[in-house]
Amino acid sequence: MRGVLVAIISLALLTPLSATRTPQRPRSIADGVYSQRQANDGGVLYRRHCEKCHGSTLKGTRLTPPLTQDFLKNWSADSLWDLFNKIVQTMPAPLANTATRPIQLKREETVQLLAFLLKRSGMPHGTADLPSDDASLAKIRILIPR
Repeated sequence: MRGVLVAIISLALLTPLSATRTPQRPRSIADGVYSQRQANDGGVLYRRHCEKCHGSTLKGTRLTPPLTQDFLKNWSADSLWDLFNKIVQTMPAPLANTATRPIQLKREETVQLLAFLLKRSGMPHGTADLPSDDASLAKIRILIPR
């Protein structure tokens, strides 16, 4: 009996914990990844820097895309870092007939703008701020709940 007990304990100690854990699903935008405060601050930035092109309802114009849930569907299976990087690289768009962009949003401002877009797309807010570092943003998937 003692030999069986020793064998069971030895096996338990040798089995990695990861082998007994259920794999976690990736974190997504439906998990409350931004704070209400961030979304509110992002709304102020949107009205100041984005509304004149994308419209007050985020539905876009004939020249600019909507920024609502339908827009997020275009990014499905990408990460928030992918969308963050696109905004950093291309928004606000250059002034007409120039390559000059009117402003460059700071990193934290871009994250606030993302929080606002998530809110307006119907994604729930959480209690913690959306992180602004690349590694954290890359771990959050743009998955639209059905």
